[in-house]
Amino acid sequence: NQYNQQLGGELLPLPKTGIDTGLGLERLTMISQGVQSVYETDMFKATIDQILSLSGISYDENSATPIHVISDHLRGVCFLLAENILPSNEGRGYVIRRILRRAIRFSRFIGLNKPFISKLVPTIVDVMGSTYPELVKQSEKMQKIIASEEETFFTTLAEGSIYLENLVSGYMDQGKKVISGKEAFKLYDSMGFPIDLTSEIASEKGLSVDIKAFDQLMDQQKKRGRATVKNDGDDLPFLDKQTDKTVYCGEEQNECESKIVSLLKKDSGKIHEIDHCSEGDEVIVITEKTPFYGNSGGQVGDQGILKKQKAQMQVTDTQIVKGIILHYATVQKGTFKNNDKITLAVDETMRMSTARNHSATHLLQFVLQNILGDHVRQLGSLVSDEKLRFDFSHFHAMTNDEIITVEKAVNDLIRQNTRTQIEVMDKNEALKQGAMAFFGDKYDQSVRTVQIGESFELCGGSHIRRSGDIGCFKIISESSIASGTRRIEAVTGEKAIELYSDLFNLSKQLEHSFNAPFSSIEERVTSLIDKNKQLEKEIKQLKTQSVVSNIGDMIKEGLSRFGDAHYVGLALKDKDINELRNINDKIKSKYQKLVTVLLSEKEDKIFYISSVSKDLAQNTIQANDIIKQLSDWLGGKGGGKEQMAQGTSPATHKNIPEILDQLKTYIQSFFKSS
Repeated sequence: NQYNQQLGGELLPLPKTGIDTGLGLERLTMISQGVQSVYETDMFKATIDQILSLSGISYDENSATPIHVISDHLRGVCFLLAENILPSNEGRGYVIRRILRRAIRFSRFIGLNKPFISKLVPTIVDVMGSTYPELVKQSEKMQKIIASEEETFFTTLAEGSIYLENLVSGYMDQGKKVISGKEAFKLYDSMGFPIDLTSEIASEKGLSVDIKAFDQLMDQQKKRGRATVKNDGDDLPFLDKQTDKTVYCGEEQNECESKIVSLLKKDSGKIHEIDHCSEGDEVIVITEKTPFYGNSGGQVGDQGILKKQKAQMQVTDTQIVKGIILHYATVQKGTFKNNDKITLAVDETMRMSTARNHSATHLLQFVLQNILGDHVRQLGSLVSDEKLRFDFSHFHAMTNDEIITVEKAVNDLIRQNTRTQIEVMDKNEALKQGAMAFFGDKYDQSVRTVQIGESFELCGGSHIRRSGDIGCFKIISESSIASGTRRIEAVTGEKAIELYSDLFNLSKQLEHSFNAPFSSIEERVTSLIDKNKQLEKEIKQLKTQSVVSNIGDMIKEGLSRFGDAHYVGLALKDKDINELRNINDKIKSKYQKLVTVLLSEKEDKIFYISSVSKDLAQNTIQANDIIKQLSDWLGGKGGGKEQMAQGTSPATHKNIPEILDQLKTYIQSFFKSS
């Protein structure tokens, strides 16, 4: 450091000059320990030793880079996870996922082709934990999350790598240097294969990816997604001129008097203002104030009626755009005009059911964090009068015991009948007091908080007065909607009671059908399933025996000669890929130089298989080429090796004998040219 640059560009000498050495903690450690690399210091040595132990390789110039990447990236991931930054497909969550996946990819370069990185976490915690105690506290959680990410990504790699390797080979054979954005997008969209990984693998083979075209396809997909989301703000540009936001009074009352500010109607796909509406018209109504809650924060909009003397509208939905509440309504009788004074009445039964589900969602999140861990974060929700849906961060399916425990804990909180406390306060103060906020949402400086017992969240939605008003809570499903994201659906109140009643009636019907107490039904059903599987197995064996016994007749039906080679092409019925393989093995045992193709339609799919004897595969034709051609004709997909390949397609092509004739001609052409 020598000069201080002025605004005009003049350089003035510093009173004291210095050298910026970049001498951070790791370089100081390296110098003090007398080693040549930060990876030789005690901050990395234990991790690297464990990698060597798990992989069984030596530490040399070929293995050094993968080992350094794994140890460095994993350490960074551990610190991010300890801060509750979780893997996802967007934002900072995508950064951590990319870092971890890069480490996983490099593990394959040293022969580790199955999940192992999570096993390194305890070593990193041992090294860094005394200085960073949050690593010790989060150690178990970090291992589980990383193990889940590894398993998911290894599955993605296995499926996507085969496709990409074939794709790259095809491009190289054709002398092409740039993989199309369409192909890269297909890998991403249908197989979950990351674009950065596609680019990285392609570059290793001297190819590049058309990222611009890929980005355009991504943008188109996002636009399609946004188009499915209802938001009339884009169709209502004149709302920008409306300076007065709608006054919402639904906290205090379910019914109020107000004045119509604007009537809107959609014609030919466009919304425009009208001065009146009559029976049968579908309109959007804006009033000065309203008790109707507009769809936001995951809670659906209210329904109800708007009325005046001799006229009435049915409100089927309520939205809020730019602070203006829009009532979507159908005129049932009479006429309404701008500036009319009307009565707005919310459907109280629906509102109460929605409030039950919304409050239950808050209790559910609190319980999930207590039982599954503080990594649980809300990633989305839907609250209606029918049910609640809660999406949250978690990295494996909940067990039945966990679901039962969560359900019981929520019901315990309901029975405590705690009063709901709603307060408007400064956002920073609310967060300081521990209020939960939905990450990604934007909040005003003044926020509304909802506290039910220990559950404390920022929320603007409808809630019950006491937890006991929820009645009861019943989980109806738990599922995965994306990697690292789980979804719970549940019902409350009367809907939960109806479900319990239906389950009770079902149990009684099963008792009657099995003539046994309900406690033994599971055992009876399991026994029936086992017997059914055994019978299916026996039937399959009998069918195979029947085919094998008639194998000679079958071969005669599809046998041809191409020079000194034999070709057998058969269209069979109701055979899956394993049965085709068994039949193919019997045919292969009959001839030395042989090409086979077997097809069979079963359960709305066509299964097909091809084999080529070794000498023919080396000099004339390969099985994977046959399957590729067949897949193109059938609209299916398949793959394999030179001597054996298989595929499957939808059963949309009805003329299988015609396909076999085409394929026979295709295969014969190779023998004419050889």
